[in-house]
Formats: sequence, structure tokens, C-alpha cells
Amino acid sequence: MCNGKSHNLPFPTSISSVFRPLEFIYLDVWGPSSVVSTYGFRYYVCFLDAFTKFIWIFPLKFKSDVEPIFLQFQKYVERHLDLKIKAIQTDWGGEYRSLNNYFKSCGIQHRISCPYTHEQMGSVERRHRQIVEMGLALLAHSNLPQPYWEDTFLTATYLINRLPSKVINNKSPFEMAYNKKPTYLFLRVFGCACWPNLRPYNKHKIDFYSKTCIFLGYSLSHQGYKCLDLASGKLYVSRHVIFYESLFPYQKDPSTSTLSTQDSHLPPSLIQPSIPNNHPGSNSCLNTPLITHLIPLHQGSLDIQSAIICSDGIPAPAREPSQHFNIVEEPPLPSDNLMPRRMITRSQT
Repeated sequence: MCNGKSHNLPFPTSISSVFRPLEFIYLDVWGPSSVVSTYGFRYYVCFLDAFTKFIWIFPLKFKSDVEPIFLQFQKYVERHLDLKIKAIQTDWGGEYRSLNNYFKSCGIQHRISCPYTHEQMGSVERRHRQIVEMGLALLAHSNLPQPYWEDTFLTATYLINRLPSKVINNKSPFEMAYNKKPTYLFLRVFGCACWPNLRPYNKHKIDFYSKTCIFLGYSLSHQGYKCLDLASGKLYVSRHVIFYESLFPYQKDPSTSTLSTQDSHLPPSLIQPSIPNNHPGSNSCLNTPLITHLIPLHQGSLDIQSAIICSDGIPAPAREPSQHFNIVEEPPLPSDNLMPRRMITRSQT
């Protein structure tokens, strides 16, 4: 009767509940990525705690690396949380079958989702989507190349673990796991320009104390920031870092100000292009023929002369603004060979 018609049955609301960390953990592998990361990874394995919603991810080169990674993960979380892993759920992929005998020897219950039923792994699948979407957003905002997806995914996981969630009563997974609120003063804009203190790394006394680097996230082994030097390709981990969070060295938009590795730490608003003498808008200002800087006007500004600064730093005298905000060019002065030359003495000065 049902030979020619069969569909998936609806899933009822889950009534299972957990009461402590590490009581139930989802284990799943994401990948392969079409782009190999900067360190040669194509996968990452994700561990999701069902009680705290805390996520741990570890980059992988091959799926067969899941077994040694799990052994390291088990020792780490059981020591830090002072609890034991009780149950783990997987989709019975080939990378998990070698762990089945180990689970039995440790007394860990190995739960397996039904074949072709990804809904039973829905919690970790949604975490994959959240990590990938947030990582791609960080990648697009900083204009970093795609091989840096590994750093963006690790940074996205770091942020997700510290964001409040309605599922756990507006608490963060970090607070649920470690019983303390996370601090947000340590956070910085991913991919922005930064200047770490490189003086301890210098081999000569006249080497520069800092270089323009790119902020690539947070070190889980250090209380510091990961800074990538584009010139040498070295990755520095430092606590003493100066950030300029509105500047992205990989920015491709020509309208956005960028700094090279030889530029100073001044913001772009203080570094303006010079205007030559023969520029149509270069009027005389307090008997000074050269105007060196032109500060951009805000939209709707009516005082044009307030935007013109002379070479000695004194603003030009105010004039009546025109209707179209045009700077009227003054008539040229007579040539020097037509004017009588006169010696300037002290009395005349």
C-alpha cells in the first residue's frame, strides 16, 4: 500500500535534557574546503557541548586526524572542567569508526544518527552554518584572501562563545562553561592594521621597533594577539599592540585610505595631499602663496574658507560663500621681469 509513496515523518519537539557540561557532546567534521588554508588545512572538526553550547574547533588536513585530535580534546576539557565525557553523538562516518572501540573502553556512550538523517545532528549543523557565515563576513569586511579562512573561522568561534544566546537564558557559552562572564575589552576588529612591539625581535639596534601588520585573531595559548607581517610572512604573538581599527591593509577600495609599511601611525585624516601653486583653487592666504593642505568639508557645510589652511597653519580670512561653493580664482600677478626690483632694507622691513 505504501510501496509507491513514502516521505520523511515530522520530527517532534525534543524532550531530552542535559544538566551539566560534558554530559552530551556532538562531534562532526566540516569540509573539504575548495581552498587550502595558509597552513595546508582543508577540514575542521567541531565539538559542541549540549549543555553550555560551547564550541571547540580544530583544523584538520585529513579526516583521519580526528582520532588523535579527540584524544587531546578529551584530556583538555576533562581537566579544565573537572568532569568526564559521558556521551558523544556522530553520524557514523569513517573517521569516527576507529573511535568506537575506544569509547567502549572508556565507558563513553556512542550515539549514532540514523543514515541520511542530518536532522538528528541539527545542533552541530547549525553551528557549522553560523561559523562559516560569520567567518566569511569577517573575510569580506577585511578583504583578506580566501586562504585565510582558517583564521576567520577560529576568530568566529572565539566570538560565538562569548556572545549571549537566548537558548541559554541570554548567557554566553563561556559563562555557562566557566561560571564567569567574559571580558570584551580584549576584542579588536579582525583584519585591521596593527603595530606590535617588535623591539625584542630586533637583531640590530637601528632596526625599526614596529611594522605594519594585520590582526589575525586571538591566540588560545597566549594572552595576546596574532599579528601577520606581510613583508616577511612572519606571525607575531604580542600583548603590546597598537591598533588602527578603521584601516585595512588589504582594502581594495581606492577611496579608502591605506598605509604602507613605511608610513607612520597617524590617521589618514592628518595625512592630506598637497595642492600645487598652479591649482585653480590655490588663492593667496595672508601673503603666503602656497596652500599645503585641504581638509575635506562635511556634507552641508557653508564655510568654504574655513577648510583652507595656509602653510603656517593659520586659517584663511572668512569670505562670503558663493551659491555653488566655488572658489573664485584671483587675477594673476604681473611677471617679475615687468616689475621694478627694489632692495629690502631693515627700515623697510
